[in-house]
Amino acid sequence: NAGSAAANIPAPASGRVILFFSVNSSGCFCGVAEMTSPVNKLKHLNIWQDSRWRGAFDVRWIYAKNVPNRLLRHIQVESPENRAVTHLRDSNEILPASKAEEMLQIIHKYSPPRLFHHGAP
Repeated sequence: NAGSAAANIPAPASGRVILFFSVNSSGCFCGVAEMTSPVNKLKHLNIWQDSRWRGAFDVRWIYAKNVPNRLLRHIQVESPENRAVTHLRDSNEILPASKAEEMLQIIHKYSPPRLFHHGAP
């Protein structure tokens, strides 16, 4: 739930807030977006089953593609557990920032396999 995670992110003094998206048990990261507005905690969207979730912010999508976890598994965040980024869940900060930059480079360079389109010559 990127919305609830980002709602707890303080506005950075400088720099950008980049959000990495994955779907649990999918085996891949599926997108990267930049937060482009502050969190509006008063805004209520009718998209959640649980009405206690509220707030919204704008994003600019940078990538929407499936990148296999095996390409990112070697990147570990600095924490007591030294967890791989592929094992992080909602609202984990990736530190140091160089680890997030490495993720962005891998995601940028990755070309997904060409999909077969039915009916194509």
